[in-house]
Amino acid sequence: EQPTTEQPTTEQPTTEQPTTEQPTTEQPTTEQPTTEQPTTEQPTTEQPTTVEPVIEYYVQGPTEWTQGSGDAPEYVIYPGSDFVEVTVNGDVVDSSNYDVVDNGDGTSTLTFKSEFVDSLEPGTNTVAFALTNNRSVEISVNVAEPGEEGTTSEDTTSATGEDATSATGEETTTTAGNSGSATSDSASGSTSSGAVQTGSASMAIIILLVLVSATAGIYFFRKRRDD
Repeated sequence: EQPTTEQPTTEQPTTEQPTTEQPTTEQPTTEQPTTEQPTTEQPTTEQPTTVEPVIEYYVQGPTEWTQGSGDAPEYVIYPGSDFVEVTVNGDVVDSSNYDVVDNGDGTSTLTFKSEFVDSLEPGTNTVAFALTNNRSVEISVNVAEPGEEGTTSEDTTSATGEDATSATGEETTTTAGNSGSATSDSASGSTSSGAVQTGSASMAIIILLVLVSATAGIYFFRKRRDD
């Protein structure tokens, strides 16, 4: 057997190349200053709110009826659709004694017939208009006999709101007012006339006394001078 010759292995030396680290340069970051814009708050002006009074219901009409004149008293009711019935002195008036007309604006007009007016007792009568929800409006009406004078029926009466359940109109007495005025004027005239007459008498007496004194003075002055 041939001897085997092992060839020696020669290890080549490895040369490590040095690594050069490149220095890293950090760029400085510049922060831009932020400017906050001031916020201006606009003042808010509150507009005043006006609260309009709410009229819930009312009745308007004359406060005097005259019998035998053919008058047919009219009353405006609001809301007209809420009208239930009408009473006079607590008695319900039959619907045949009045007419109710829708005015188209939320109101209704109730017109009493003249025959019904003539059938009432003269004097003060309470007329009550009943509405829904237990509401009512009462008006004190003076029923005058035919030919009766001394009052006017120009006043109207109305009641509004939940708490207004009755209203009474005032009667204006023109005859009494004129009579009172005439009496006052007459009394004033008499007093004034008396004052003038008293003043004239007093003045006449004073003048007379002055004349007598002057005459007496002259007389005594001349008498002393002659002596």
